[in-house]
Amino acid sequence: GSWKTAAREPIANFINRSVNDAPDLLRLFEAMAWSTEAHDFNDFGPGETVTEVMAKFGDSPFLKRSREGLFSDPKSPWCLTNIKDHNLSRMLEIWHKKKLIFREPFRKALLQALSDPSVAGTAMLDPKKPDRWICEFNTYRQSYKIPADPEFGLKPGIKINVRNMDIVAKALGDSARRGKPKAAAIEYWWPQEKRDAAISEMIGFLSGPA
Repeated sequence: GSWKTAAREPIANFINRSVNDAPDLLRLFEAMAWSTEAHDFNDFGPGETVTEVMAKFGDSPFLKRSREGLFSDPKSPWCLTNIKDHNLSRMLEIWHKKKLIFREPFRKALLQALSDPSVAGTAMLDPKKPDRWICEFNTYRQSYKIPADPEFGLKPGIKINVRNMDIVAKALGDSARRGKPKAAAIEYWWPQEKRDAAISEMIGFLSGPA
């Protein structure tokens, strides 16, 4: 189907650049990628497939270049800072469940993304809806209800920057708390100093022993 073509092309192109000296391995990798997919496909499906395959075969020396760049190379469709936050949260939820966050290449990719200060978008109050605030990114916009939190500090007409590190930290924190009645690990509307402190705590946690 069309989803299969769309999913196949980016991983084939990226992996081919990484293992062009091992075409037999490339064919095996591609075959495993599609055979491990066992649910209805959506825009997140390819990311889940890649996670499954790298968890099983990522230690292969022939996949060294792919392993190092699959989740961190900006040219890769699965670079953590290229994935929309709601899909990223779902992918990182799998990383948590499978205890991959302390394994390579998963941990290295997380640490790199959590240190990326590049501005990905902005957060501000919705000028048209007084009970909502919005995040605007290059290709999409998300709207949220203003929380009943006395620390909520967005001001009319003022935009604050949302960085790549903020997006990954929020997705990582949300995925760890899926279904649990706890406060979010990080919010885009927090002051930068508070976000930085939360991110530093995450980096310390990931840098420790598995």
